[in-house]
Amino acid sequence: MIKVNNQERYVFGILEIAMVVRDTLEYFVANPQGYDVGKYQARREILKNMTASNSPFYSFCAQNGLGYKTDEKGKEVLDESGKKIKNRGQLLMDNLNDLFETVYGEDARFVRVIDKKLTVDPSYFVPVLSEITGIRETFNDVIDTIVKTIDKTDATLLDEKFKELITLEAKYARAIQLRIISLQLNTLFLKFNNDTRNYIKTLRETTSIDPTTDPSFKPTDDPTVALDNNEMGKVLAMMRFTIDKSKTRQPEPEFQALTDKMTQLSGGFAGNPKITNLEEFMKEFAGVFIPTINEVGAQLTPVFAEVFESIREYEVGLKNANGETAAQPAHEPASSEEKLSDALKGDETTTNDPSVNK
Repeated sequence: MIKVNNQERYVFGILEIAMVVRDTLEYFVANPQGYDVGKYQARREILKNMTASNSPFYSFCAQNGLGYKTDEKGKEVLDESGKKIKNRGQLLMDNLNDLFETVYGEDARFVRVIDKKLTVDPSYFVPVLSEITGIRETFNDVIDTIVKTIDKTDATLLDEKFKELITLEAKYARAIQLRIISLQLNTLFLKFNNDTRNYIKTLRETTSIDPTTDPSFKPTDDPTVALDNNEMGKVLAMMRFTIDKSKTRQPEPEFQALTDKMTQLSGGFAGNPKITNLEEFMKEFAGVFIPTINEVGAQLTPVFAEVFESIREYEVGLKNANGETAAQPAHEPASSEEKLSDALKGDETTTNDPSVNK
């Protein structure tokens, strides 16, 4: 057990939101046994409670500005297109709320509870993955900034075990993020290949064009193939963004060697290097971070359990002392590193998109 103070309580309140954002990636992986509805509902409640007006997250957003930017006369500032500019705190709050409504809201579109079972709409994979990638990296920056600010005041305020939790969790989250990105790229590449074959078949059946001999042939002239290509471009941009962020957050050579390998392999989608065995390529590409997920997840589980229990005891003490009811964890965590790691060990060529055939 660690001796908890208000600084750790504050940071943990923000960290727990980041962990729910991370765990939302579970819904990108097919689960033949079905997703845990209880965990889904627990994550929903955590996000509701931990973003309430008495939460550390709300306090942080308020400190960084709610509403819209104004000039020295109090007049709202507009951007080049004439739109009002949100303050940083408002922007983060709105981005998180948008993700909440898409995944956990009453009218959620990406994940829904139907007949007591969770169903996932794969058409939302790319936009939701983009939201998660951006929000999670923002939370990484926020937590890092808060920790550095506290350390400048007094380096002993945050327990070393608590700092270890933050370090391990960030590494674990980024490894999972890159794993999901790789799986999604595999899925989109399969779809791109399938749609290209269908386009070629249609041209041969309905026109005199032979794509194999016509130098002007471009698969992306077909709207469906062009969409596939565009979606792949978006996910590749997420990969590059995440890897770029890792250079300052996980600078250790072992982690960076894995990001270099992932970058090198991703060139295969554009033919460099040329893919000679598609299934083996996808297995290698999507498997780059599996050892890291397993190793760091095993390290993270006991550390999180110790810190979580310490935070909970601290909350009970506050309540007993003065009846404080600030939004903090009074429930079992909705995160399970072991279960999440297991969910990510599937076939690297498996997609959660039923429209794609291998």
